[in-house]
Order: sequence, then C-alpha cells, then structure tokens
Amino acid sequence: MASSPPPSEEDRVKRRAKYENTIHLLLYSLAMEELSMAHILNAEGEKIQHALGTLHGTSPLARTVKDICDVNGSVLETLKELTKKDLILLNKLDRVTQAFMQTEEEPF
Repeated sequence: MASSPPPSEEDRVKRRAKYENTIHLLLYSLAMEELSMAHILNAEGEKIQHALGTLHGTSPLARTVKDICDVNGSVLETLKELTKKDLILLNKLDRVTQAFMQTEEEPF
C-alpha cells in the first residue's frame, strides 16, 4: 500500500487558515446567540416595567397582585430557559476553545 506524501507547507498553511476561519465563525455564532439572549433579557425587563407602569410613563397594566405575580412568573420561566441556553453556550465555547488550543500545540 503506497503512502501519501506529506502535505506541502502551502497545503498546511491553507488548512490552518481554513481551520482558524472555522473557529472564528463558531465564536461569532456564539456571540450572536449571546446578543440575542441580551435582547430577550431586555424585553423581559420592559415587560415588567410595562406591567408596573414605569416604562415611558405608561399606566400600570397589572391591576392586581395576581397580575403582577403572573407577569413575574412569565419572566421567571423565560429566565430559567435563558439560563439553560447560556449553560449550553458556555459548554460550546469551552469545546471550541479546547479544540483551538489543542491544534495550537500540534502541527497542522
């Protein structure tokens, strides 16, 4: 069985550049997901402000303590889901970082 010749320096440089571009795209994707989550958090804060009437001088939408508790419960559920999502993103970031650091130590 004939073995392949070792890759040329040019091939290694091209593969390395392609790999680093992939890492950058993965990091960008994670950052965009975090930004999306920040927008959701902001919207949830505005939901509370709107219910309490503190958003741009609006009248309170919540008329009773139960109304406030309902809004609070809705926000709480959203925060729970965002926390789960953030843990998943943190895990992805760790894996991308480990993959990048591992290839930094090994020749391409």
